[in-house]
Parts: sequence; C-alpha cells; structure tokens
Amino acid sequence: MKKSILIAIVFLSQLTMAQSPWVAEKGNGFFQLGGSFIGPYNTLFTDQNEDFITSRNLTDLTFQIYGEYGLGKGWETFFALPFVIQTSGELSENPSLNPTIERGNHSALGNIEWGIKKVLYNKELIVSAAIRTEVKTSSFDEATGLRSGYGAWGIAPSIMVGQGTDRFYAFLSTGPTLRSDGYSSEWRIQAEGGYKLGSNSYVMLNIFIVESFRNGEVELPNSNLETGFFVNNQSFFSFGPKLLTQFTDHIGLTGAVYFAASGNQVAKSPSVNLGVFKKF
Repeated sequence: MKKSILIAIVFLSQLTMAQSPWVAEKGNGFFQLGGSFIGPYNTLFTDQNEDFITSRNLTDLTFQIYGEYGLGKGWETFFALPFVIQTSGELSENPSLNPTIERGNHSALGNIEWGIKKVLYNKELIVSAAIRTEVKTSSFDEATGLRSGYGAWGIAPSIMVGQGTDRFYAFLSTGPTLRSDGYSSEWRIQAEGGYKLGSNSYVMLNIFIVESFRNGEVELPNSNLETGFFVNNQSFFSFGPKLLTQFTDHIGLTGAVYFAASGNQVAKSPSVNLGVFKKF
C-alpha cells in the first residue's frame, strides 16, 4: 500500500484512526486536534420508532487530541483525550417529560482512551488486532442533566481487515466494548472506503454501527434521562462523507459530516467535524 494512501487513512477522525488496521512505523506517528459539534437539537432517536423530545434545546461541542506512535515490529500505541462542552438551553416545545432540569453549561473531560494495536498479517490483505481502554474520567452535572462521558470503565478488543492501492483503500473493523458500573456492553462495526483526488486531497465514506447488548442495569438520575447524554443502552447506525487536504507532507486539514439514520437514545441531528493534523 502506498504511503500517500496510508496518510489519508490515519488522518481522518478519532473513530477511524483507532479502528483502521494500518500502524505507524517505529518512531513515527502523528497528532490531531479535532472538534465535533451537534446542535442545537431537542430530538432523540428511540428504539420504539418514536422521537423523544428533550426538555431543553441541547448542544454538544467536543474537542479531542488524538495521537498514534509506532513501536516497531507491527506494534503501535494510541490515545485520545476529549474535552466536552455541553449546553442545556431554552425549553423545548412539547417535551416527552415534564421539564425538571435547569438551564446551564457543563465543561469537563470525557472518557480518556488508550490502546495498543498489532499487525497480524500483511500481504494481499492487512489484518490487525487492537485493545482499547476507556477510562472513567467523565463527570455529571445533575442540575442540568449534562454528562461528559460514560460513568464507567471500558475495555474494547477488536479485529480489523483492510486493503489499499495507489488511489483506493477500504477496511472493516468489529468488536465489543465491555463496560463496568452496571452499563450495558455493546458491539461495534465500522466500515470505510476512500479515494484519492488529485495529489493532495482525498474523499471517504464511513459507516458506523453500535448495537447495545442491553445487559446492564445501571440506574441513572432522571435529569440525565431528560438530556440523553451518555445514558445506558445507546445504539445507532450512522454514515457520512469525509474530506482530507494536505498542505505539506506533514500538516493537513480534515472535515466530515456524520448523519444518524437510526438509533436509541442518541441525537437525531448530524455532527460536523473538523481536524488539524501533524505527522512526524
């Protein structure tokens, strides 16, 4: 696989980077500062095929530092450090629950992630395995119902398969995320394909599916259930286009829009994503 296509894969978004099968060479890697924004919105998907109207209009702005570093012999390590800024704003019209939460803001760390990845096979196809840890570093503001991440530890093994040429790549990743503190575990499937446009730009399409095992019995405060932020049994099917432009061999810009086609307890609103990366 050509180096230019590998660059396109690794500099996309926090979700893609951790789940692609390609790894950085020893001593090499990259960092990305990214941001995603959803809102204002007041509607959540539910698995009863009925919209849930939140008590107040909500926004979610997440900044994240992501990095990967090659350890050699097909190994690499990666991490993600998210910082979440959420808002509970004006009252919604015809909410699904009687409003009890306050108007306000909540800014805090999300779930810090760290993991390792290993290439298992690298010929016509590349096959890798990874294990990712979600750290219980989030916080919750009960007055506003705003939560910056899951109130649990998580462990997520996965297997990834991919293939690439000079101008095209595709990969598939799948595996469970097992959580503590009474939260349900989930299964994740992610697929992506990308195509090189010109000498410095790429276009991609990403599909991401999360399905809850519904095996947890955590009891969350009613204010959290009113907002839907990081509640139990969340599931979704999302898709979206992504673009990447390199300004130099080491610096570039990414952008993406993700749409949720269905889900449970997740925003019925697209997310807009931007990122700046540096390769070393």
